[in-house]
Amino acid sequence: MLKENRIALLIKKFANNKCSDAEIEELISLLKQNKVSESDIDVDTILESIEKPEVLDDKNAKKIYSNILESNAFRKRNTRFLSKKTAKLAAYAAVFIALISVTIFNNYIPITTKKPSLNSLISEENVTIKLTDGAIEVVTKNTKPIENKEGEVIGEIKNNVLTLNNQKEPKDTIIKYNTINVPYGKTFELSLADGTRVKINAGTSLKFPTSFSNAKNRTVYLQGEAFFEVSKDKKHPFIVKTENLDVEVLGTEFNVSAYNEDIKSQVFLVEGSVELSKENKIKEPVLLVPGELGSLNQANTQITVEEASSYAHTSWMHGELILRNVKFENLLKRLERHFNVAIQNENTELTNKIFNANFGDQSIEMVFKYLKEIHDIDYKIDENTIIIK
Repeated sequence: MLKENRIALLIKKFANNKCSDAEIEELISLLKQNKVSESDIDVDTILESIEKPEVLDDKNAKKIYSNILESNAFRKRNTRFLSKKTAKLAAYAAVFIALISVTIFNNYIPITTKKPSLNSLISEENVTIKLTDGAIEVVTKNTKPIENKEGEVIGEIKNNVLTLNNQKEPKDTIIKYNTINVPYGKTFELSLADGTRVKINAGTSLKFPTSFSNAKNRTVYLQGEAFFEVSKDKKHPFIVKTENLDVEVLGTEFNVSAYNEDIKSQVFLVEGSVELSKENKIKEPVLLVPGELGSLNQANTQITVEEASSYAHTSWMHGELILRNVKFENLLKRLERHFNVAIQNENTELTNKIFNANFGDQSIEMVFKYLKEIHDIDYKIDENTIIIK
């Protein structure tokens, strides 16, 4: 067992910020074992050794001392000896113990036993809309009506939805487009000029005409993922174009996922019917019925159809993260988009492992806790990147 003067020496050195790492570890061990009490503090000696001690009058000393004694942390301590000290010295002694305990456990222990918070890595970015004249506007729930360079209002936020107006265009004019960009970590909802509602997932851009008035088809361009509730118009089919896949409808509800970095483009049909075709339309189009998932594999350029869960393909609209038969590398990409964080995988054995998980609306902290507890997947944080070990 350490001698009393050793404990007093460590406390004195810590008060003067002169403890080495080894001595801090030693003091931590003593604190954990409850071997340090107020009686170990030679208040006068410590105060004399500090260049600029805090000024503490008797009134404040008594107040601090009373508060400390009433706190849960100090009720468990043996403080009978304090009646023999002056209130001022007792307060100083209690304050030193409190400061040492709080400072060490908040500032030293996390360095050696806890990882930094994953939530601190999440960056905040804004949804933007790029107008046909090249202007870029930030879109928030408090955004004022958005105007083009002629002063015409093209859209405004109503009930957290960007509602777009059908801009007047002369006949036979070239179709002009606006583009909405939704960053990682965000989702967004807009109502197109024809009344079609679009819920847009993180990391997605959607290009759409400023007006549907003069167009034969209602064509939009998607890179990423979005859920469409298409306004019915038999004379003007609604077409969603992705890099490799076209989706044509008259009026229906469906989800399209077509991120450039994903090996598959997928369309899940909730209601109505849709027609899928490759961009070059070499083969006959594929028809989907509600509850079916159409997938285009970029590797073999084949469209396949299977029954699938609506919840798995639309839960993102409710802020939930559901994964079905997903490779680990794709899981990490989904997490990057969902939380707006950077993740690097150094464990190549996991790359092609298949995962199924219902993360719901859990925080990123809980997601990685699950990966650790269930799959023994650990990580470290290097600057602003999560690295899978």
